[in-house]
Amino acid sequence: MTDILVARAGHDDMNQMGGIRESNPLLAFLFFILVMGSVALPFTSGFVGEFLLLAGLAQHHLLYALAAGLTVILSAVYMLRAFQRMMLGPANSVSAAFTALTRQEKIVFAVVLTLVVGLGLFPGLIMTLSENSVQLLLK
Repeated sequence: MTDILVARAGHDDMNQMGGIRESNPLLAFLFFILVMGSVALPFTSGFVGEFLLLAGLAQHHLLYALAAGLTVILSAVYMLRAFQRMMLGPANSVSAAFTALTRQEKIVFAVVLTLVVGLGLFPGLIMTLSENSVQLLLK
C-alpha cells in the first residue's frame, strides 16, 4: 500500500496528501479495509492477533494487558486519522496523480484482503499450523 501511495504521490508525507478518494475511490475503499484490519476490527486477522495477545498478557500480568490495550487504542486513532487526512481530506495537486489501479495492484490487494478477512473469519486455519510448535515451546 505504501508503495502505491509513494509511487503516485512522489513523496511519503501524508500531510501533503489529500482527497485521494475523489480521484481513486477504489483505492480509498481498499485502503479502508486494510486500515480496519490494522485497527483490529472483528472478523479481520488483526482482531484475532490482538485478542490472543491481550488474552495471553492478561493471564500473565493484567497491567501489561492494559498497557497493550492502550497501544491498540492509540494505533487505531493514528490509523484512522491517517486515512481521514489522505483519503478524505481536501483535494490538492497530489491527489490528481492517483490514477486507476493496475492489474497487478488489484491482484495484490485481492490476495492481501482475502488473507485479512479470511484469517479473521477462519483463524483456525493458521492456528492449527502453529499448534505443534507452541506445544513444544510450552513443555
